[in-house]
Amino acid sequence: MPDIFYKKNQSKAGEILEHLVACDKEFTPPLSQRVDLSAYSEKMINFATNIEAWNDKTILVGLVSAYMNDPDNKTAYITSVSVCPDYTGKGIAKKLIAECLKEAKKNGFKQLQLEVNKSNLPAVNLYRSFGFEVFETNKETIKMSLIFKKDDTP
Repeated sequence: MPDIFYKKNQSKAGEILEHLVACDKEFTPPLSQRVDLSAYSEKMINFATNIEAWNDKTILVGLVSAYMNDPDNKTAYITSVSVCPDYTGKGIAKKLIAECLKEAKKNGFKQLQLEVNKSNLPAVNLYRSFGFEVFETNKETIKMSLIFKKDDTP
């Protein structure tokens, strides 16, 4: 297994697009059925904090993208968690989420939210392992939130 390197905001929109295309079918339903992947990649570059996992520093194999651009609200929002199929089950998503939590705390956010498809039980269980709790459900998705405790340190 090649070495994995973790970075923040190093990717370009084209690299994120290539990554999302590679991970498309891992989303439930496929991400391309819900968004224009090219426009979404640009949005991630322009408005999100991107915590990235790189294979030998050349291929983006994991990504957590979170909007941390509303400090007045003190709530950050994870918009995407993805790991390329060949790299799943190796703890990459867990490491990326942990780094995202640190980044949100460091920037003064008090809460982190996300939305996940109900049928994606591995993702739901991963988020629960970090302390995320369900605060809203609908027919297809679950909205989860993690409120940072005052004694949590980045």
